[in-house]
Amino acid sequence: MCFSNNPSVDEFVITGEEFKRIIESAGLQVPVGMFDSTYYYTDGEGWASILSHMLFKSNLAKPEKFDCENYAMKAMSVCHEKYGLNTFGLALGMTPWGYHCFNILYDGMGFWLFEPNAQFGYGETLFRIGDNFYQPDRVLV
Repeated sequence: MCFSNNPSVDEFVITGEEFKRIIESAGLQVPVGMFDSTYYYTDGEGWASILSHMLFKSNLAKPEKFDCENYAMKAMSVCHEKYGLNTFGLALGMTPWGYHCFNILYDGMGFWLFEPNAQFGYGETLFRIGDNFYQPDRVLV
């Protein structure tokens, strides 16, 4: 999927209960419950137009101070603040590098995974659960 710098996207709505059911039907846990009762998402075209704004340089990395979960939290915060799309969340699970934190997003048809560190693994690309050996087991949304 190509990224562009177009910040305007179509927005869709889903209830928190329905979104939780979709997450759990994908085999993912929601360990702290749902943060919101209403969730907003966009389609693949919309995500493609804004994801470059959730991609950060690897020079931010500092072991144990700013690492995978910090990149994922920063990306999630930017997405929520700039675009109001709270279906862009944190995912935790196994990867080729061990247990890792990255982002997960919903496009109305399913889930995509996203690496917010531009130089880490599969930064700048979207891929499905299981692709590139990424297997999330927990989601925070």
